[in-house]
Amino acid sequence: ITPEILNHALGVDVTVDELHAIVRENIFLSRVAGESDTFIYHPLFRDFLCKQLEQETTPAELSRMHGRLADYYASHENVGLALDHFFKAGEELKAARALLAAQRQLLANGLTLTVSKYFPRFDRATLEAHPQLYNLMGDMHVIEGKTAAGEAMFQSALALARKQSDRAAQAAALAGLAHTATRNH
Repeated sequence: ITPEILNHALGVDVTVDELHAIVRENIFLSRVAGESDTFIYHPLFRDFLCKQLEQETTPAELSRMHGRLADYYASHENVGLALDHFFKAGEELKAARALLAAQRQLLANGLTLTVSKYFPRFDRATLEAHPQLYNLMGDMHVIEGKTAAGEAMFQSALALARKQSDRAAQAAALAGLAHTATRNH
């Protein structure tokens, strides 16, 4: 946790000094080494707090909290945490948009695990509405050296993009297919 997350994402008014006081009092909170404004709960206490939160809040309140956290992390370009909270909030379309918005960053940094982890969680309707998700997964497969799987993803993207007249997704799918053909000689 950080004061910024508590204040901006969750609406809890707390200062860095208050968090440092909690650490000094040894109340299951530690400061992350090297980062003066980042704190972590003791794992057992964190689990207890999570269970209490689930018991004391309604599903709608919990969903709103996850939605605020997701928006916060997305605005701070922490795609993995944003996606996790979008799915917990039941906001799959926002998760798709966040993933596509971070596409270049993910590809440039070779973050294949982030995409591979969340891609299977999208339902068919979301995937069909966003053919570029198939292109992204195809690119990830190519980066991982799985050109046959990449080609299948690009084919799926191309078919959907043609149905929707999505020329950008069609172009990306065709470029992906050309790339896999080149890699396969």
